[in-house]
Amino acid sequence: MIKELTVRTALLCGLGLFSVGNIATTIAPSLWVLLTARLIAGVGAGVFSPLASSSAANLVDASRRGRALSMVLAGLSMGTALGVPLGLLIADRFGWRWTIGFIVVLGLISAIGVSIHCARFPTPRSIAWHERVMALRTPFTLSTLAVTLWTGIASLGLYTYMAKVTMANGLSLSLNTLIWMWGLGGMTGALLNWTAS
Repeated sequence: MIKELTVRTALLCGLGLFSVGNIATTIAPSLWVLLTARLIAGVGAGVFSPLASSSAANLVDASRRGRALSMVLAGLSMGTALGVPLGLLIADRFGWRWTIGFIVVLGLISAIGVSIHCARFPTPRSIAWHERVMALRTPFTLSTLAVTLWTGIASLGLYTYMAKVTMANGLSLSLNTLIWMWGLGGMTGALLNWTAS
């Protein structure tokens, strides 16, 4: 029971930091406060995301872990495919602070969902630091990390500079469409992996 509460508490702490950082972003009076607020929100997301993936994988049988992880990835891609255009629409109509405020509301709804979830959150097996370091010596681990690193760079690199590239090439009116395509592509890939698992 204590371990379950520890995982649930960690998930809630991640969502709490994420929400606090976003609230601070909406009221940031200066650039430095804004950057600090984004850092706090990023730390919260960094705590929540891997633990959410781990919990999803451990809540189901071993044969269904691929589906569970694909569902988490599909949710992240859906956030891009649907959330970014919606956020841009809100920002165009009411200002960017309202977009961040909308994210705060979604974070709080997620926290409520984690709080009232009936399932027991299993705790992943604790791995000592020397075991983690030793794992880096195996070719399989290094190749997996390399693929993950380059996939992240390619995905986030494209996402980060998409607006600049499209505007520089006279395609600023197509930006929303391109973001939709980027997000839908990731969501489709994750869902296809889910159906194949």
